[in-house]
Amino acid sequence: MRFSFLFLMIVIWSCVGRSPESPPNNGQPAVTDSVKKSSVQIYQIEIFKELNGFGYSITKEGARIIYQPTIPGVSGMVGFNDSLQAISVARLVISKMQNGVFPPSILSTELDSLKVTIPISSR
Repeated sequence: MRFSFLFLMIVIWSCVGRSPESPPNNGQPAVTDSVKKSSVQIYQIEIFKELNGFGYSITKEGARIIYQPTIPGVSGMVGFNDSLQAISVARLVISKMQNGVFPPSILSTELDSLKVTIPISSR
């Protein structure tokens, strides 16, 4: 009985810290999946319609980080004319955040390059 307990302890000790599919590291540091996954950021865009036009909401890993019911950088409560304009600006905002820009301000020249139409009364 004592021999089987000792044998069982040796087997358990030899298996601790190694999974059967992991090769020996030969003295090299191991790269883990958590390092690779930590750089992945998942953003979602939701487009919505309100009385003044379209807007967008951006969530990151389930938490809303931006709610934009109006065209950014335009005075007044002016929404986007259509959902395509809203989504193109939301994608630009995400691109800026992925490059470390926060808050991701939108310039009027960027709105022009995205072909966002702004009512004359708001200019």
